Amino acid sequence: MMKTFASLLMALVLSFGINPSAVADDEDDWGDSTGDSDSGDTKDKGDDKGDSKEGGSGSDDPWEAPPEGDASADEPKGDAEIVIPSSYPVSEIDRPLALPPLVLEPLFAFELRHVPNTNITSLLFGAGFGIIDNLEAGLLFPLRLSPKFDAGDMPIYGLYEFGPFLGSKLHIAGKLTINLPIDTHFSMLLEAPTRFKLHEMFAVVGSLGLGFVAPKNNKGMLLNLDFGALVQPLEPLALYLMLGLHFIIADSSWTTVPLYFRGQYTLMGDLDIFLEFGFGDLNHAGADDIRFQVGALYRIGF
Repeated sequence: MMKTFASLLMALVLSFGINPSAVADDEDDWGDSTGDSDSGDTKDKGDDKGDSKEGGSGSDDPWEAPPEGDASADEPKGDAEIVIPSSYPVSEIDRPLALPPLVLEPLFAFELRHVPNTNITSLLFGAGFGIIDNLEAGLLFPLRLSPKFDAGDMPIYGLYEFGPFLGSKLHIAGKLTINLPIDTHFSMLLEAPTRFKLHEMFAVVGSLGLGFVAPKNNKGMLLNLDFGALVQPLEPLALYLMLGLHFIIADSSWTTVPLYFRGQYTLMGDLDIFLEFGFGDLNHAGADDIRFQVGALYRIGF
């Protein structure tokens, strides 16, 4: 009976194709696989956490912003030096002939002039203004203090600079000056101020002018030639020496020879103080026409 029951059980097992030993082995393998996988994943996750902790940030996203308070993200890679260039040179020899745009340059000066038998003292008020690139306009208003209190002729001007040329060594401008008469005569003069820099400390300067003067009874042409030198021994110090030949061509012609010296010193970059001494006409008056000026110019940007 027992043999018959065992035979039936074996037949059932074989009919379903199940190998008992294989089932036992599979159960063992499943348990091992499950245990190894769990322990391995846990270990790998632990390693990932360790790597994240060592790197300081657990994210590899390149678009993720750095954490707040991380100063290294904003620090420059090197020692950067910021240099702000000056818009207007201190050295007179390197300056343009026209003021920069939207720069106002007021002038105030005291003038003492000695002519035969008379000393004339005046206060000079004026200003130049840079309108656009290379274009400047201005005026000068003299207020006479002695021998009587009175106003003098008021010249107004416009100046346009061409260039510079030859690597900023040559500066040429066109200047139109109109004299509005109060105690002399109406005149108009078109000039070409020029400066050529030969050295860091030396330049030749000059001007050629052509115009007309309109007195009541003797209208005439004006022909002016001025030439001289500019010496820059120090960056803020400029020295001028100028000689002129001024002709009035009319029924009764007239020639004057002015000579003057000018020293100018720049303070704080925007303030120029100057001293000027010269002779109004060496041809006729000689030492009887002496002029002395002291004043200041200050540049204001808008």
